[in-house]
Amino acid sequence: TAGYAASKKPVTNINTGNVADSEALGLMHFVGQDDTQAGYIAGKALANLGVQHIGCMMLDYLHSGFFGRCTGAEQAAVEAGVEFTWVPLFDYGGSYSSDSSIRSAVKT
Repeated sequence: TAGYAASKKPVTNINTGNVADSEALGLMHFVGQDDTQAGYIAGKALANLGVQHIGCMMLDYLHSGFFGRCTGAEQAAVEAGVEFTWVPLFDYGGSYSSDSSIRSAVKT
């Protein structure tokens, strides 16, 4: 990573991580969004539309983008008094469990 900064070549990070990650890598630019803020804005918009229950589908808990968006949506839901459910769609045994996870979340 030190090679990027030392080379003085303009390397841009596009929507991977955040500004702090890009700066730590010595990259010159970051183009993207704050995923937590994006989730918060989406959650607030859903609450303003009268949604009573938000389910956030998590494909991978280790992916900072997914985690940030769901965390932001949860924060907005809590502030608005809207029920919020994390819906895990992947188990770490290597299989997707979307059908049963979604059905279970929709029934609650």
